[in-house]
Amino acid sequence: MSSTTGVEIQSAAAKIDPLGEVRPRIPLVYIASPSFSGSTLLTFLLGAHPRVSTMGELRWADMDLATYRCSCGDLLNDCSYWKQVEQRVAARGLPFSVKRPQTTFRFRSAPLTDRVARSGVRGRVFELVRDVLLRILPASRNGWRMVRDVNYATMEAMIALRGGGVFVDASKEPTRLKHLADTGDYDIRVVHLIRDGRGVTNSGIQNKRLDVRTSIREWYETHRQIERLRGRFDAARWFQLRYEDLCAAPQSRMTELFQFIGLEPIALTSELDVTKFHVLGNRMRLEFSGHIALDEKWRTALSPAALDEFERVAGGLNREYGYA
Repeated sequence: MSSTTGVEIQSAAAKIDPLGEVRPRIPLVYIASPSFSGSTLLTFLLGAHPRVSTMGELRWADMDLATYRCSCGDLLNDCSYWKQVEQRVAARGLPFSVKRPQTTFRFRSAPLTDRVARSGVRGRVFELVRDVLLRILPASRNGWRMVRDVNYATMEAMIALRGGGVFVDASKEPTRLKHLADTGDYDIRVVHLIRDGRGVTNSGIQNKRLDVRTSIREWYETHRQIERLRGRFDAARWFQLRYEDLCAAPQSRMTELFQFIGLEPIALTSELDVTKFHVLGNRMRLEFSGHIALDEKWRTALSPAALDEFERVAGGLNREYGYA
């Protein structure tokens, strides 16, 4: 596949928004998955390509700026890269702060609107009702455009700073993918990242202190939501990737993925310098050495009772994804 196919920000792909502004559609690769499925690893491998810009999850979380460090090693408040992003977004007349930029589709001062916006992806009727409510609820009418514009300007700034043509958003959430698709601002390709649900269940228990049933349900329900969105995208814009396959053969799987995106494949190296990516997210952003190792701690960590519960709730879907 050509290295320029579908990845340039061109006026030919421009989208006219409701206020009449013409702006190019940004090539966007969205990683959709439950937490603990390997999205940070995949972000680093994608970010190694010179045509890719990413910060990991553009869905922002609260953080302690006195201690939180960018993957470059600097405190977030001191990072020159993030200062440049902030300046570029502000130059567009939009609010942006690394404490909590308005990139998340949330309406904290309007609980009803916030609940409608954040609800998980469901069936066709629910989504039609949601779309109508988000057009008529006052908080949505007043705030939606701001969130939309800040997302667009932030991605645009990062692409300009990196010099790449594609943005990777590893936010994972299916509802965010729906909202981004609804804006019409992006030329989207989806990477549906899958990890054995038993491994994700164990990680949820160990890292988030979830009980067994909640951890299983998070994995199961997130994939169900992702599958509901699949019909919105052409098959050529949907790439299913298993974490275990990526760990077993990273070069071949990444070659396929780069081709899917429309980029010339690159050779991966174990000397990957992640400090230049300025990724935010889990602690792996500060610890990744370039070495890829499969995590299957679940095989000894999960109790027989937990495995039985997983089989009852999610065993069928896990087998659909190829796990025995």
